[in-house]
Amino acid sequence: MTFTDNTNYTYTSRNLLQNPEYYMYSSFIGKPFLIDYVEDRTKYVEFIERRYQLLLTQYSTQDVSALDVSWLLTLRLLSSVDESALSETCQTMHSNFNDVIRGIKMSQNSLPDISDNVDTDLVLQAILEHVIKDNFLQDNSIYMWLSRFLKKFEVYKRLREAYTSDMRSDSKSYSNLANYASLSVGLLYYYGHTGNLKMLNGALKLNDLLCSNQDCLESPRELLLTIVALCKELYFVRKLSVVHGCEF
Repeated sequence: MTFTDNTNYTYTSRNLLQNPEYYMYSSFIGKPFLIDYVEDRTKYVEFIERRYQLLLTQYSTQDVSALDVSWLLTLRLLSSVDESALSETCQTMHSNFNDVIRGIKMSQNSLPDISDNVDTDLVLQAILEHVIKDNFLQDNSIYMWLSRFLKKFEVYKRLREAYTSDMRSDSKSYSNLANYASLSVGLLYYYGHTGNLKMLNGALKLNDLLCSNQDCLESPRELLLTIVALCKELYFVRKLSVVHGCEF
């Protein structure tokens, strides 16, 4: 499904995993571009939230043992700190899983040593735990890991599922959308804490990719993380526009 007909914001009009966007000499045409950007993002948020709510409805009838544990862990992490990015409908539907979430034991994932091989999903989960809980400001390792993954995405427009210790590709697979969404959310929380615009810029490009693959977002974790990423991005962009006198 495509939402970008007759718009100045065309970055989500094709699948960016299959046909990457390198943002070379991208033009900016002022407020009309920003208005179309917000309209484009808002439509994707609404579409993805509807898919997520449908999945939540289906999950509410399933046995607890059949639920996606990685999604429940992510949901617990986000809801314990910041669920404001989600609509009231989603927050209400999440309450159906409160007992299950409270029963899950949260373990602190540690970041790998610089000499270790890298499981992208596991490392991004550990980054999220630190950056969402604001547990990193005295530790440069979060910035280092976010920068390493962001550099890989900026150069190759893809995130491999595994890397060697020196961040060379150690996997042919790059289609796990949860990794792109996790990195985006991590970058946005880091930006929220520090104001580092590099992180916001990277999240914008990751979110373009996620929107361009909206029909491929299937797991509850992918959907949840993408909704949070898009909503937090919109919040920060609107806030920046006010600061710089381009409110729209």
